[in-house]
Amino acid sequence: MLVKKYFVDKGFRYAMIKDQLFKNLRSAGLARVEIAQAPLGTRIILYAQRPGLVIGQRGNSIQALTGELEKKYKIENPHVLVYGLDQPNLEPQALAFGIAEQLERGMYFRKIANTTLNNIMQSGARGAEIIIRGRLSIAKSRMARFTTGVIYKSGMVLGKQTELGKASALLKEGLVGVKVRITKPGVPVDAVLVKQQRESEQVVA
Repeated sequence: MLVKKYFVDKGFRYAMIKDQLFKNLRSAGLARVEIAQAPLGTRIILYAQRPGLVIGQRGNSIQALTGELEKKYKIENPHVLVYGLDQPNLEPQALAFGIAEQLERGMYFRKIANTTLNNIMQSGARGAEIIIRGRLSIAKSRMARFTTGVIYKSGMVLGKQTELGKASALLKEGLVGVKVRITKPGVPVDAVLVKQQRESEQVVA
């Protein structure tokens, strides 16, 4: 029981760390976080669209982050590694953060979504979906969905073929949620591709 409790506690602590990192490093376009126990400590790997913001001038930001992981989350001897993204337009979490930031700057949601969708497909994705939900104007709340290609939402391929990113934008009209799903390159044998791009919108009560 003690061994089980140890792993449960560690898993919960790692989940809290990931959640906090995504919140704190949104402006850096954080896409993925990997945490693994190493022989000489804990290795934390961050994949970000703008790694320089994570590292900071003369490494100040990453040093502060390492100290916080030690003190606040009781991580022994953390080693934080930061990498850029080889294909940023195929990283749904980074794209969700980017859409949220553009919404907060006052850019029109349809232009943001269509531009992002085109960039995703031009990078070789098999499909993509962008959902923006909330009060986007003084009118009622709405949900706008932009899709193209093939998207898996259930089954064994979910999570392996189609990945999801989430973010939120705080506008003067209220909180707006953003979801980005991307089906990565490489066609499975059961795929049925939908060529045309689709857009739908509905008013949310």
